Amino acid sequence: MMYNLSHQPGRWMFCEGSALLYFSGTSYLGIANDPVFHERLASSISQYGSNFGSSRVGFMRLSIYEETEELLARYLGQEAALTVSSGTLAGILAYKVFTSVGELIFAPNAHPALWLDIPESFSSRNEWEETCILKSHLSGPPLFIYSNAIDSLQVIEYDFNWLQRLGNKREIILVLDESHTLGIRGKDGSGILSSLTLPEQVQGVVIGSLGKGLGIPAGVIAGNKYWIDKIWNSPHFGGSSPASPAYLDTWIQMQDHYKTLRTILFQNLHQFENLIGTENQVLRSVPEYPVHFSTIKTLSNHLLLHQMYVSHFPYPTSLDEPVTRIVLSALHLPEDIERLASAIVRYEATL
Repeated sequence: MMYNLSHQPGRWMFCEGSALLYFSGTSYLGIANDPVFHERLASSISQYGSNFGSSRVGFMRLSIYEETEELLARYLGQEAALTVSSGTLAGILAYKVFTSVGELIFAPNAHPALWLDIPESFSSRNEWEETCILKSHLSGPPLFIYSNAIDSLQVIEYDFNWLQRLGNKREIILVLDESHTLGIRGKDGSGILSSLTLPEQVQGVVIGSLGKGLGIPAGVIAGNKYWIDKIWNSPHFGGSSPASPAYLDTWIQMQDHYKTLRTILFQNLHQFENLIGTENQVLRSVPEYPVHFSTIKTLSNHLLLHQMYVSHFPYPTSLDEPVTRIVLSALHLPEDIERLASAIVRYEATL
């Protein structure tokens, strides 16, 4: 069923006279509906306007970009960072630069934003890992190893311990798509890469959207200054529109509030996990991650009958099977969590 809305869904979704508790989307911290964010954004827009209609490489520059990127680099634990207008553009820019100097190898289910040409396919993630290890022991150009930081669709946490088996015959760069982990996982929501212990010969690069957990319509690339400078000097970066400076200024102002919202989100997650139990047969989840996956196709209709809307649609194309995901956010109240958990427990009893 298609829902055409005239408002931004938050805790609730209103459609055709019905009010549905909303457990979908990617606004994990509820930034899209957060009044504190809205107030600070309005102030930033009055200073910077709604958009910066110029190239970042011109002679007239706004200092807010460099300020944001310096803070992002520290936040992500990287030497340098670059902001762009979207996570997809971040992936495209990195791909354009990396593919011109090295060999790229993509993990199964790597997000389409990371590649332009359909990459070599692998039958399993294990096969991809072993291929990466094999290639790392062979001389050659820089090897860029691409992976999502987490499987956000099927909610699978990846083990990166295999990186310790990588060789040192060539330059190796681990490129992680942190779109669904920024603001949520890692220290202060800084993502997965900052918490990994990489072998000495392996560099790390973060690519991601800031528009999910952090609620900023922008993308980021962060890593060694050498690679960030290469992307800065690429014609595609110079010719692209930058991120809105007002949103970047708001992100800087929101640091303490993000911590508050993250605490609320984790309280919601812990409440939900305690109510449904660790042995439930309906959902798959990982600790302190707001998305819960189900293979049961009738679950979404069951919850809809109880006035709750969850994500259930074909992805990534209309020809794929529907993916069912339940998303908790910092907007939800304890009674919302109890209502959702109760419906799932009752549904499980009927299986």
